[in-house]
Amino acid sequence: MSEDSVRTTQESECLSTEAAQASRHVERVRHEFENNWRQDDIFLEKFFPVCPSWKPYIEVTQKRAYRASASRWKDIPKSPNIASKLYTPLRMLMNDILLAEEESRQRPSSPKKASGLKAAPRKPPYLHDDSWSTKHVRRILATHSQRKRVQNSADSPVSPTLFLAGAGCQILAVSWTTIKAATVSGISPIEIILDSDDFPAARDRLATNMTLMMADQTHRRFAYGLIMTETTCTVYMFDHSGAVASQPFNYHQHPTQFCAVLFGLGSDQGDRIGFDKNFVVDHQHGPLLRTRVDSGNGLPNEVYYSLDDTLFHSPSLVGRGTICWLAVKLEDPHSLFVIKDAWIPRAELSGGESEGSLLRHAESKGIEKGIAQLEHFEEVTRSNDPSDLDTILRNRQVDTPAAEDLKLDRVHTCIVLRTYGKRLELFETRQELLFAFRDAVLAHRELHEVAGILHRDISMGNILINSGGTEGNRGILIDFDHAIRVGDTSLHSTKRKIGTWRFMSRNILEGKNPHTYIDDLESFYFVLCWILMVYSGPDKPKPKTVLPRQAAWWDDEDACAMKGGHLASRVFLLPLDTWFGPSFRALAINLCDFFRLRSLGLTKFVSARKDYDEYLGYIDQCIKAEGWGGNEHLSSPSDRPDGALLPSHHTGNETETQPVPTS
Repeated sequence: MSEDSVRTTQESECLSTEAAQASRHVERVRHEFENNWRQDDIFLEKFFPVCPSWKPYIEVTQKRAYRASASRWKDIPKSPNIASKLYTPLRMLMNDILLAEEESRQRPSSPKKASGLKAAPRKPPYLHDDSWSTKHVRRILATHSQRKRVQNSADSPVSPTLFLAGAGCQILAVSWTTIKAATVSGISPIEIILDSDDFPAARDRLATNMTLMMADQTHRRFAYGLIMTETTCTVYMFDHSGAVASQPFNYHQHPTQFCAVLFGLGSDQGDRIGFDKNFVVDHQHGPLLRTRVDSGNGLPNEVYYSLDDTLFHSPSLVGRGTICWLAVKLEDPHSLFVIKDAWIPRAELSGGESEGSLLRHAESKGIEKGIAQLEHFEEVTRSNDPSDLDTILRNRQVDTPAAEDLKLDRVHTCIVLRTYGKRLELFETRQELLFAFRDAVLAHRELHEVAGILHRDISMGNILINSGGTEGNRGILIDFDHAIRVGDTSLHSTKRKIGTWRFMSRNILEGKNPHTYIDDLESFYFVLCWILMVYSGPDKPKPKTVLPRQAAWWDDEDACAMKGGHLASRVFLLPLDTWFGPSFRALAINLCDFFRLRSLGLTKFVSARKDYDEYLGYIDQCIKAEGWGGNEHLSSPSDRPDGALLPSHHTGNETETQPVPTS
């Protein structure tokens, strides 16, 4: 086989692999958006009305590019046999309209004559001068080919037909001197198909491209996208509750409305196209986030944070859209905070409490160790009016929402927390791991017994190691998004299957009974066992090829049955790594028995206090066995209730006579 043939074969295989990857990505987003599409019959009147000041410029554009006698745009093919014949004509036309929009801002009182307007250049313009970072430019780019496709941080091969990108103060990627086909500089993806093509498939591709774009724009609240054919244009508004669409309109028969859509998308008013006004670009400090703190006199104080790093960004568009940044308060360059931005469902806020409210309550009860400490919390507003909350329905301009609409509503929240350290799996020593685990359990107890708060989302990612902390503060519980008050019976409190499969208790996986502290203690147990199985030392996660089969089982849809079988077994069979030593194995066995004997009814329920005493006592036994000490209240587990039997996993001899279930 010749070298050219080999190269052709390799390229073909690469394209086939990318097509499969793109198909999987689109399918995932399609499921995410299922039942989250809406249509608004007055969408265009709401979001893209024809502004009187635009009319002279729209008229100039129409004189040059529109044939009134035929009621259609001059260069758009009337009956193309393939969609690709529309790509260049539509790109040229839309860029022509965007140039008119730019001129409407630069020369508001004197539009150029028709002969003076130039067609949009085929290549993006360069911005040569030193003021490029604040220049406001919008261009439609051709992104349908592999060579020109939109670049994204997910390295996904999915790319729209055309891509409206920009430069200006709203675009945080301000180090570029050209408009690039990249999600960070995106305004709107555009899909072009024929009237006879599969419209739902195009809609799913548009949603996928929108998801990729907004995942790379941490300052985007919502965004618009277009689907165009040879005759119609449909405009979509995407946000964290899904998408709402206009009625398809014939852009040949309604040229002024079509221009108004492009003028709106090209707007220099960032909030109009979904950018968060609380983000500002400072040439010295880079992107800044503005928060508003109550001053006590009715006027909020503005506090600015410099965003050093993005710690987490939810890959899904539909949902909370949680983003976490590592930040420095501008007035205190030595400070360090974590800022968490999320869109919380209104139903949850009305049924339960926000994370900020719960942390304030815990603080008021004197809980200062073992939990994230609150610096600031706010429900974000769209303006200086404190009642003008940034919500999904307000952004969609739904004035009289129906019951179904209310289920879609979310409110934009921002919480600022003082930083502590690293995630639990980043332990450097066995002692650091165990102390952090113990203090997180202790904090959970304090929250439950003193503040009346139940966390409900115990996972490896929600426990931090505070290496320099004192006793009680060496492990930190974070993420109270799903936490509730003990005894809460609202709809929010009955939400099922909260958490990560591998760490969820059997009861929560089954979804039968309400969530209690016992479920969280069981999740703590699965967190510990996961680390002891999957890690062979600090920063040594085992390769997927050699992971214990139990690790795969706990991430499977049969996780409930597998965990039930494990906790009911008379012999402890989890393959814990030997690096952790016999004391950690004994701890895991004791905690396993803690749940096994309760599930079999061999240990009677007495009180939460005694359950916590016993659970923490086993951890303290492990600390003693290692010779570490350092705890003021090292103790043995509380005495068991009468009739309960001691764990027998240590020897493998079973002293009880009652049958043990196998699943």
